[in-house]
Amino acid sequence: MATGPCKEEEDSVAGPALNEYIQEQIGAKLKALFDESVNQAVPDRFVELLQALAEKEEDGADTNGSELS
Repeated sequence: MATGPCKEEEDSVAGPALNEYIQEQIGAKLKALFDESVNQAVPDRFVELLQALAEKEEDGADTNGSELS
């Protein structure tokens, strides 16, 4: 005895889980969050670390005659 719908019935009623309006709203919210995070300033500590890395790479290129990879 089958207790649930058969596979064919599931496929025929399956559609998008969310309608277009809801998908657009979610997309707009995600874009706003992403834009906000992209526009945040880089913490000073990260800038210092990147500068130190760049200097180290430059020093390595000067002493070895080639860039570090």
